[in-house]
Amino acid sequence: GDELLEITGRLIDREVRLSDLGARYGGDEFVLLLPHTTCETAVALARRLQSGFRKEAASLAGVGIRCGMSA
Repeated sequence: GDELLEITGRLIDREVRLSDLGARYGGDEFVLLLPHTTCETAVALARRLQSGFRKEAASLAGVGIRCGMSA
């Protein structure tokens, strides 16, 4: 669990702009503040985060175990 939270934090740090803010909201929830961002751009970011999470979590979890992220 903790390692999945670390993966999420690293992905957010890597994907957001300097003007954005990503923070852990509580438990396994994160919030992103994306000023001057269109809905389309925010959806694209969410998809990149989900894709990256699936890839990194798969290498951590092992065969037959799937982890996902909702956004």
